[in-house]
Amino acid sequence: MNRTATSVETATRNTSYDFIRVIAMALVLAIHTLNRAEHFAFSYNTTWYLVEIFSIIFMVCNPLFFMLSGKFTLNKKFGTAKDYLVFYLKKAVTIVLPFVLLSVVGYMAAVPVKHWGLFSFARKFLSADINGVYWFMYVLISIVLFSPFFAKMLQSMSLTDKRVFFWVLVITNSVVSVLKIYETNLRFSYGLFGIITWHLFFFIGYFAEEIFPCEKQRNIIIIIGFLAFAVHLAVIRFIPKLPYSSCDPTPWTIAEALGVYFLLLRIRTNPKFNKIIGIIAGLSFIFYLIHMDVLVKVSKLFPLGVSSPQNALCAIGIYIVSFIITLAAAYVINTFIMRPLQKLILKIFRV
Repeated sequence: MNRTATSVETATRNTSYDFIRVIAMALVLAIHTLNRAEHFAFSYNTTWYLVEIFSIIFMVCNPLFFMLSGKFTLNKKFGTAKDYLVFYLKKAVTIVLPFVLLSVVGYMAAVPVKHWGLFSFARKFLSADINGVYWFMYVLISIVLFSPFFAKMLQSMSLTDKRVFFWVLVITNSVVSVLKIYETNLRFSYGLFGIITWHLFFFIGYFAEEIFPCEKQRNIIIIIGFLAFAVHLAVIRFIPKLPYSSCDPTPWTIAEALGVYFLLLRIRTNPKFNKIIGIIAGLSFIFYLIHMDVLVKVSKLFPLGVSSPQNALCAIGIYIVSFIITLAAAYVINTFIMRPLQKLILKIFRV
């Protein structure tokens, strides 16, 4: 009886994380669709407010992706040299391999055939010049590379240690992101200060549920998260020259991410759709890698730049068509190319 209950509870929680991953997929495509269709958003008119509100909401996708990565990666156990070897091999096969292969495809599509070359590709790849949205990959790989050691450190901490570390991270990032002053030497100095920017959310993903274990605490975080959206909009509206960007972990950005995370975590999906949610969530990585290429192509089919109402309708159309095509392409690539190749490599290395 207890085993069954535990099994059901585990399955439910796993579906919750899959659901969060699917929402993050939807939001990342939404923010890039909005970026391509935000014409006529003149300062402080109705369209401007709508664009800013949606941008703030959609930008939560990046923290969610990092939080999920941190939650699962930093909970892994490492005891022997083989544990490290298996971890790095699996990450190389599941993260680096698709990233490199799809970067090659992107390179070949963008560069004339006569200019193709190994050194040409390497130069563009290492300088993050293949696809603008691939910035995420360089940040993710950089933190995953050291995550086994962070995992051992964090797992050996007491709950008090974790709480202190969590708040030091949050407060440090909040202060640095607000104080960072552009066009001065302070920008460089602050930018190298501690565990800064998106890496913060990797750690928050590990800490969040343990630091805020009860429903009452999470409800408070959700309320603070909603208030943070209002603060974020007010800052954009009334302090437009504040020296921070959407990539900075400001206090309101951190609160938004935590609030949305706990809100989505408490949503219980219909069991009939759990399998579908799991399948879609399993495509999230390939979806991310190819979504921008699909979006650019689809956007050219719609008459953007005519009027605000038409732009809004076009944006909805672009989003729906791009989502369907990207999801279908991700399924084909993952099922018939990546997964067989990954299984073959892992089989060769007996992992």
